[in-house]
Amino acid sequence: MKTKVYLAKSNRANIDAMMMLRAIIQENPNTELVEFGGGPYSNLPLINSDYLIVVPEKINAISVTIGKGLNQQIADFPLKENIYIVTEIFPDKQASIRQIKEIKHIEIDWASKWAECILHDVDHNLKQTISVPVERKLPPKEEDLNYNIPEF
Repeated sequence: MKTKVYLAKSNRANIDAMMMLRAIIQENPNTELVEFGGGPYSNLPLINSDYLIVVPEKINAISVTIGKGLNQQIADFPLKENIYIVTEIFPDKQASIRQIKEIKHIEIDWASKWAECILHDVDHNLKQTISVPVERKLPPKEEDLNYNIPEF
């Protein structure tokens, strides 16, 4: 069974960075790239994935600000230890990722829900990280999913 890697991206993420990350993930024959492709949203593909790789608008190794959509995907992903944020991309098809240490919710105005992710200071290599298989429980059923976005 292939390791499923869900690539969650900001709507403002750099296109070149996205192409490079897709290439890195798809390079490994034992991984399957999973992304939201448009249409009605379901978090079922997300929660059935083994890793969540988050691509923010701006890549920064200390902290990143994310919007409501990425914040919700992080909240929905069941394997919290397998959530990583991209912190650096190198031209030789390498990327550094870090785990989230803390999420601080920021309310800019009544319509915008943002969060600041404070990251651990340990860099991980994307290729090496996603090559580690994850032992999964049975996937959740569609009727057990919660599509309501909680207020914070």
